[in-house]
Amino acid sequence: MEVADTTLYSNPDAHGYLKRLIADKHHQPILKNLLVKLGLKKDDTILEIGAGYGRYTSELLENDLRVIATEPDEHIFNILDKNFEKDAAAKCLMAFVEKDLTLGEPVDMVCGFHVLHHLKAEDFAMIIEFCEQEKLRNKDFKGLFFYEPNPLNPLYPIQIACRSSMHFSEEKGMWNMGNMIKEVVKPSVKVETFSVGFFPPHKVLNALPSFLTNVCTNLSDTNAPFYAYKIFWFKF
Repeated sequence: MEVADTTLYSNPDAHGYLKRLIADKHHQPILKNLLVKLGLKKDDTILEIGAGYGRYTSELLENDLRVIATEPDEHIFNILDKNFEKDAAAKCLMAFVEKDLTLGEPVDMVCGFHVLHHLKAEDFAMIIEFCEQEKLRNKDFKGLFFYEPNPLNPLYPIQIACRSSMHFSEEKGMWNMGNMIKEVVKPSVKVETFSVGFFPPHKVLNALPSFLTNVCTNLSDTNAPFYAYKIFWFKF
C-alpha cells in the first residue's frame, strides 16, 4: 500500500523518551487488567495502530498476545521492525492508519496507545470502517480500544509546556476526542470509557512500595482529573 508522507511528530528523534519500555510495576498491572476486561486471551491477535518504537508492543507480547504492529513514520518504523524482528509473535508493517491494509489473517482486536488524539476525523473514520469489516470477517472480533491521556488531568498541559519535544499544536487533539467520536462513530457502535492510572511510566516507580504502585491500576467508570489515562472501547 502507499504510505502517507506524514509523521506523527515534527522531529521523531526528539522523542527519545518514547523508546523506553513500559517496565514498571504500575503500568504492567494496568495493561494486564485492561486486557482481562476486554476478554483477550493467550495467542489472540491484536492489531496495534501507530506502535511507535514498540514500548506497548513489548507489553502486549509479554501478555502472550500475537501482535501486528503498524507505524506510518519510516524513521520510527525501521527501529520498531528491528526491535521485534526475532520475535515470532510480532509482525511489523509500515502503514498509515488502516487505509487499504490487507491482512492475511483475522485479528481479535484493534488498539492504539496515545494515538487517537493525533488522528484527524477522516483517519479515525477509516479505522472504524476497518473494524466494521473485521467484525464481518471474524465473529469473535472484540472491538477497538484507545489508551489516551486523560484530558481532565492538569499535569498534561504542564508537561507539554515544559517538554521541548512536545507542542500544543501536536497534542491539542486530546481535548477534542469526545467531539470526534460523536462525529464519526455510528449509534450502532457501543462506546465504553474508563479511567485508569496515576503515575507516568518510569522504572523509578519500581522503588515504590506495592500499595502505591497498585494505586488506580483497576479500570474505573469514574471521570476524575487525578487519573492519568482514559480508555475508549468501541464494540461493533
